[in-house]
Amino acid sequence: MTEFVSPTGWELAGLVCQLLFYLAVAALAGTALNLAFYNDGSRASVSALLVYGLLGAVLGFHGALFNYLVQVGMISGSGVAGMFDLDMASLLIDTPQGDRTFWRLLGCLVGLLGLAVCLHRVHKLSAPPGAGLRLVLIAVPTVTVLVLAFSFRSAGHVSVLSPLAQLAIGLHVLAFACWIGSLWPLLRLSQRVSVDQLHWFM
Repeated sequence: MTEFVSPTGWELAGLVCQLLFYLAVAALAGTALNLAFYNDGSRASVSALLVYGLLGAVLGFHGALFNYLVQVGMISGSGVAGMFDLDMASLLIDTPQGDRTFWRLLGCLVGLLGLAVCLHRVHKLSAPPGAGLRLVLIAVPTVTVLVLAFSFRSAGHVSVLSPLAQLAIGLHVLAFACWIGSLWPLLRLSQRVSVDQLHWFM
């Protein structure tokens, strides 16, 4: 019988960071999908979705950053202080871990800045966003999610798979993220509109 080995503190910390990142991808995907198809078009509804995506971008940025620092600390073997070992951090940059972290931080930063600008723009409106602005609002979280999905190509065993298999993994991530990330916005929408309107949305 296989003996259970309890995870180390580093492994638990890395797991928490990964969970935060996955939740962030889900929030951003849910934002994009619901901005495109499932909202009542009101300024309040659009603002709430942008805040949701913005929180996702912040969560994802910190999840990716701290996961990288955890990996540095784990490899350096110097305790918590090892997370800030610059020599080890610079060595890790040239690995798939470094590549993955770069794309994840870049994607979250794009989402963070883009959604903040969009939210500011929507708050200045006195009417629901027009068609042109709506396209921009949908594009920002969509581009962010695509960049984040792209980062999975260098994640663990995925990095040695064929390009077609990596594409399949990316699509799988997007499908999961859209499903999980839409739960809160759809719940909020169901509390704001009538049953007849919900049938129209669905």
